[in-house]
Amino acid sequence: MTQFKPIKRGYSKNTSIPKASKTERALQIAAEKYLRNNKRPYFRIRDSVYRTLFGHTSALPLGERSAVAKFFKSFPDLLLFNVGTSKYLMIELKGDKGVLSSGQKVFQALHKDNYKVIKDIKSFTELVEGFYSEGEQDETDK
Repeated sequence: MTQFKPIKRGYSKNTSIPKASKTERALQIAAEKYLRNNKRPYFRIRDSVYRTLFGHTSALPLGERSAVAKFFKSFPDLLLFNVGTSKYLMIELKGDKGVLSSGQKVFQALHKDNYKVIKDIKSFTELVEGFYSEGEQDETDK
């Protein structure tokens, strides 16, 4: 008798949406936890949104899906807002061996100093605290 392996639910490995490495995923979880615990405003497009919009089960027509996906797949992992200074900071979290895609390099070139690539939680926390302390210093000067 032939035995069949159960089908795993979720998106196929054949989609064009890459999964984060284990170290990158751990960094994403730690970074979001840090931001939530310190009540820092941020924005992140969840992986499930990417899969829903651009995965193999998407209801979008293929041509539209391809055009929109090129933009969204390159969007950084986190977008931070500093209300005190009206500034923003885009952060791309990468694992130890992670490299920027061509689309991410375009984002980096467009946003220059507002786009940072981070590979460890210590660098992340230092960057975030420096970014938000600018607005706090401005408010105490008034």
